[in-house]
Amino acid sequence: MTATNGLMPARALASGVLRNAIGGEWVTPSGGDLLIDRDPADPRTPLVESPSSSTEDAAAALAAAERARPAWAGRSLIARAAVLLRAATLLRARAPDVAHLLTMEEGKPLIEALGEVERTAETFEALAALAYTPTGDVFAGHRTDQWVMSRRQPLGVAVVIAPWNFPLLIPAWKVGSALLAGNPVVLKPADPSPLVAATLVEILEDAGLPEGVLNVVFGRGATVGPALLRAPATAVSFTGGNDAGAVVARAATEHHLKVQLELGGNNSVLVLADADLDQTVAEIVAGALSSSGQKCTATQRVFVDVAIARELRERLVTALRSVRLGSGLDPIATVGPLVSDKARVEFEQAVAALSAEAARTTRFGETPEHGYFVQPALVEAEGWDRDVFGGEVFGPLLTLFEVEGLDEGIEHCNDTPFGLSASVFTRSVRSALAFADGIEAGMVHVNSQTTGSEPHVPFGGVKRSSNYSRELGRESLDFFTQVQSVYLEGTP
Repeated sequence: MTATNGLMPARALASGVLRNAIGGEWVTPSGGDLLIDRDPADPRTPLVESPSSSTEDAAAALAAAERARPAWAGRSLIARAAVLLRAATLLRARAPDVAHLLTMEEGKPLIEALGEVERTAETFEALAALAYTPTGDVFAGHRTDQWVMSRRQPLGVAVVIAPWNFPLLIPAWKVGSALLAGNPVVLKPADPSPLVAATLVEILEDAGLPEGVLNVVFGRGATVGPALLRAPATAVSFTGGNDAGAVVARAATEHHLKVQLELGGNNSVLVLADADLDQTVAEIVAGALSSSGQKCTATQRVFVDVAIARELRERLVTALRSVRLGSGLDPIATVGPLVSDKARVEFEQAVAALSAEAARTTRFGETPEHGYFVQPALVEAEGWDRDVFGGEVFGPLLTLFEVEGLDEGIEHCNDTPFGLSASVFTRSVRSALAFADGIEAGMVHVNSQTTGSEPHVPFGGVKRSSNYSRELGRESLDFFTQVQSVYLEGTP
């Protein structure tokens, strides 16, 4: 194993083997096959080993959460919020070690990992602030001695199935929302990032979370996932690919679970003729290359007004030539590896297929000898073709197209099955508002990249990017609670 003992979660490991957290204890999974967690920048040496969890492990975690449910739901909203505030403080105190581990396990540059730790702390604080806002309504009744109210109540056991690309932030905003609402949680992290998830659980334990309120099971999603989507679970929040999301949705429907899905994206940028190109190029490149393009909100398609197309292309090429591929721990590297060899192969296959239909493809940077690195790609097409360019590619890719102004640009931006995030670059307020009105996306950016969100603002997409639910902000409590109406009669 790699010498990372000072960074590893302390209680989750026993003799170098990762364990589940069930009912306040860390226990060895009972499944058979062994999962190996590797540094994607240098996979020659594994970080940790973990037996895959079984359906019995999943059932035990659900049962532990159900046992913890009454006491946790019985705490006040403000008391539950206090745990999140303490967790935020602990995250900041441990930020260097947590970020270092995150980079080693997921691959993103250390500066991005530090940003993820800070944003996770901010997210816990933003969620905790909801405890001090109204949680219901008062209605007029037909009688003068009657009060009619609504209030939000916990749902019950919540299941969180989290992705690997933000292995700290996304599990935290899902788990934090569910916990604040009064629900115990069973967390199923993605296979490539178990150590960061275990660290999050330990931090919440250290912040005072009672035993059994947060449980975690590691292992293959195809085995563990279906076993979690049944009673006593009442809700599931999932972020991941569309195929897996469809499986989750069917299982949730079969077992009458409330379901929240955040899925894929193929996000567009529209660059109008009056755009500030210095700002535009910087934002496009950041949106495409941060996290090695492994974001559902990453910029993939760029539609540019024909009047400035040549200049934008030249500026993009110049900016992309400065790319330096390397380990996220290398301070001069700008783009890290993809998360796995499977991801690397799939990216190269996708770029080859797009290039076969394009006028020109340019690759940038030099790939290191070891690791799952890919050269960022700029694919220039002679015309828009939804069947060729409308799908999601997870990696550092930009596809470039020319359009005739705002209306054609909006039309092509919308011509995709996805609708998560979109950006427009313009100096015109009128054009910006027209873009926001016409675009089919859950999030719209004006003169900024398609990635990025605030922890107190609703997050989510439309069309095949989600099931039209929203995370973060007030909407996070809306999903993890149910409305109870109360009719209070006066004393006769």
